[in-house]
Amino acid sequence: MFNRARQFFRAVTAKMKFSDALYVRSILDMPETMLFFAMSEEDQVHAVSVALTAEKLLAKIDDDDIDSLLLLKAALLHDAGRVKGDIKIYQRVLCVLLDRIEPKYARSLADEGARRGSLAHAIYIYYNHPRLGAAKIGEISADSRLAYLVRWHHGRKTGEEQGVKKELDLLKKADEMN
Repeated sequence: MFNRARQFFRAVTAKMKFSDALYVRSILDMPETMLFFAMSEEDQVHAVSVALTAEKLLAKIDDDDIDSLLLLKAALLHDAGRVKGDIKIYQRVLCVLLDRIEPKYARSLADEGARRGSLAHAIYIYYNHPRLGAAKIGEISADSRLAYLVRWHHGRKTGEEQGVKKELDLLKKADEMN
């Protein structure tokens, strides 16, 4: 629960810095950059933190088989399924609480989640942002591995079937640390 409180505080105080924007542009191509900047500022700040954490994790590992550029792109775009205006801070808190306290009810609300701005829509995005982000990436990138990493960063897949097991493990770990 402490981690969630820390995440909330970070989200409320999140501000992208000019250096963060330069960092993003040094890794992502133009269509990917557009996806990144379509996210809310708090998601952008979170994604940059995940990418920087992934870099630190990579520095501790001596493994030439890891595609570091792919990992960093996935770290920056892992929440691209959430765009500005989809989930307000208070709705995100409610989504987390509902998922913990009444997950069946939360899932049933998510199934109804069509009206933008509603709590049901926020819950729909909360549960489905990996799939939605992967679909967006699939529209702009020929590299299916990037879409796969984004799709399964919260899932049970291992990455073995796409040859990205190490990258997926590192992405999940970096995301959990932030």
